[in-house]
Amino acid sequence: MNNENIIISESNRPYWQLVVAALIFTLTLAYIIVVIQTTDYTNQEARILSSNIKTVALLIAISTGLCSHKKVYVDLKNSKIKASYEVGPIKIGKWQQIKDPEYVS
Repeated sequence: MNNENIIISESNRPYWQLVVAALIFTLTLAYIIVVIQTTDYTNQEARILSSNIKTVALLIAISTGLCSHKKVYVDLKNSKIKASYEVGPIKIGKWQQIKDPEYVS
């Protein structure tokens, strides 16, 4: 085997999921703009702003889940493995050392 790097990838997401995720991201951005423009930033508005932050976080989590992609990278030369979640160019994951595996299945 000449190639010493292996990439294991999930199949691509259905097109409709990407469209829904893009729509939710766009609506979330519009929601953030409306909240920033309408908030007075007084003590009474702190609770409302807190619930708005929770709503934004929930919408971002849902849309990220719809468009994320999981990949596993294996570097045989350096005996390392990395599981990563990817959304567009953003990749989250870290390399871990493989400690003498008994077998691979």
